Amino acid sequence: MDADEAIRKLFELADVAIESSDHLVGKVQRKALKLADDRRENDQEVDQIKPRLVPVPRSEHGGNMRIMPWELLHLLGRATVLSGHGSSRALAQHWAA
Repeated sequence: MDADEAIRKLFELADVAIESSDHLVGKVQRKALKLADDRRENDQEVDQIKPRLVPVPRSEHGGNMRIMPWELLHLLGRATVLSGHGSSRALAQHWAA
C-alpha cells in the first residue's frame, strides 16, 4: 500500500468492535484503585473517578460503531495525552472507561 492509498483509507468509514462488559469495568476499577494507591504513596493528589462505572448497554452500540480511522486515532491520542496532565487526568480516565 502506498502513502496515498493509506491516507485515503483513513477517511473511509470502518467498523470498529466495541467491548463493554462487567469484566472490563472491573479491570478499569482495579487499575484506577492501584493508580490512586500509587499516588497516595508518592504524596500526590488522588484523582476523582466516577462513583459507579457500568458497561455501555449493548442496545446503545450493537457491538460496533462506524467511524473513520482518523477520528478514532484522534480520540485515542487526546485521551492518551490528557491522561498525563494533572487536572485533566480525571477527564482522560472518564474517556478511557
